[in-house]
Amino acid sequence: MITLPEHFEEFAEARREGFIRIKELKESGQKICGSFCQYAPAEIIDAAGLYQVGLCGRSSASIPAAEEHLPSKLCPLIKSSYGHALEDSCPYAYFSDLVVGETTCDGKKKMYELLGKIKPMHVIHLPNVPDHERSLEAWTEELRHFVDALDARFGESITEEKLREAIRWGNLERIQAARIYELGKYDPPAICSTRKKNIASSSRYLTCARRTGTRETDRISRMSIRFGLWFRAQELRE
Repeated sequence: MITLPEHFEEFAEARREGFIRIKELKESGQKICGSFCQYAPAEIIDAAGLYQVGLCGRSSASIPAAEEHLPSKLCPLIKSSYGHALEDSCPYAYFSDLVVGETTCDGKKKMYELLGKIKPMHVIHLPNVPDHERSLEAWTEELRHFVDALDARFGESITEEKLREAIRWGNLERIQAARIYELGKYDPPAICSTRKKNIASSSRYLTCARRTGTRETDRISRMSIRFGLWFRAQELRE
């Protein structure tokens, strides 16, 4: 049975709404994969039939709980993210069936050690020297290991066809995102950096929270959000 946190009623309305929406997604049978960084291979996650959500903490409210386990001088983003997981205050972390981490810094590595005790974890090890041939071999092996791990956990075989389709949709999303960024080249810019950042973040969270149709519909919805905002900015520019 899929349940809400015991202290659900204590949350602000917007946070409660996030919990309810992603709970509905879970109840429809969908699996959720949380991640922290762009190094998490979104196309593989998509091809496995999982919905990827971002878990990076942005609130200082969850930091005190994290500092009971992590050094106080550690990165605030790391402490915020871990604190949310401890307090069950982030709907995306709370309902994640798997959390994918990546070894981008020592602070995150330590957090993953602790996070693995409360959430299913898979850590992807990044090459330390990216321009060596052996680094590419190591990275390829990491991705293959990730594919095998997803198959073993969720029973969803990642075929070449599924992966190519996920890559195709991912590239279409990037094209739409690039159109947003192009607006910053105007003088004066047609869109500010803060707005671009909000668009990039909200399109993923909003779509993941409201997924109720087919995967194709969900992907189109996410692109529509970005393109609609791009088109509106063009109108304002003119």
